[in-house]
Amino acid sequence: MVFIAGVRPYHASDGDTANMSRFSKEHHGLSITAAPMALAVVYIVTLPVLYFWAVGQGHVSAIWPYISDLGAWRPESSLFSEMLHFVALLMAVIFLLRYLLLRDYAYVRNFRYIKQIAFINMTLGVMEAFGTSLVASYPTVETTSLHTVGASIVFLFGVIYLLIDSYISVKTAVLRNHSLKIMYGRVALGLLMLVFLITAIGGGVKSGQQRMDQLNNPMLRLIWRAEDGGYTAHVVSTVSEWLMGALQLVYFITFIYEFQHFRLPYPRLEPIDPAVILNDVAGTRSATPRSSIRVEATSEKEPLLGNKSKQFMYIATGDFAQ
Repeated sequence: MVFIAGVRPYHASDGDTANMSRFSKEHHGLSITAAPMALAVVYIVTLPVLYFWAVGQGHVSAIWPYISDLGAWRPESSLFSEMLHFVALLMAVIFLLRYLLLRDYAYVRNFRYIKQIAFINMTLGVMEAFGTSLVASYPTVETTSLHTVGASIVFLFGVIYLLIDSYISVKTAVLRNHSLKIMYGRVALGLLMLVFLITAIGGGVKSGQQRMDQLNNPMLRLIWRAEDGGYTAHVVSTVSEWLMGALQLVYFITFIYEFQHFRLPYPRLEPIDPAVILNDVAGTRSATPRSSIRVEATSEKEPLLGNKSKQFMYIATGDFAQ
């Protein structure tokens, strides 16, 4: 039993008890649910700390600042930067894992176009992760232009990613264990992200037009009062940004539904010249490599692309771990 994506199921449904016993004993790995879980923990723990820190320092308004404003000034900007760099890494990992699973769904069901769309979507996701690193590296008050470019990449590519992935979720819902609630939930999250992106951009543009003095004073961009011109539009924009961040986090958490049935095998190394390491003193015993660097292969007796119908029966029937 093999799984060509490099992530493997915990169980299969072909009834081969002996084979699965060998599989469970010989192949261990990391649960890939750790990636979205870690992302959720980082957000939930770090953002409140940054908010109270920035407000306590008097660097931002207490009422709905932009997320980026929390890391505009030192010392809180250092923690903000570290958090976003880690978030960018986790996002890239999640996008890759999602693609690997969809690639094999497409292989089993002969949905070639799904594989192509999933690859394009993964590329968009990686671009979003890159935009996140730009936001982390360039604070809004120091390098406004680069920060704005990074933030635009994050939310624009983030919305596109969710919309495309929700479409893929609809197309792969033929799998028996694919929850319809998850599918419809992802579609709703993607559409809501699009709505809040529009309101965030519209509110930001309108508030900037009504408060021209903020363009020449970085502090005025971070401190807003109810009597300021464009205050209502500003709040609409900031609330929309926070909601977009929350919706995308919830979307990533839904990946746990599929991720829980798979694990990432530990990589194994193979020496270039086994004789150098394994030869005995007399030099008569031939050395045989005990491991393979190919993470995908589970057995020398089972070709990687052998009997497709048997190897992927657990996916073709949609029968994941019970």
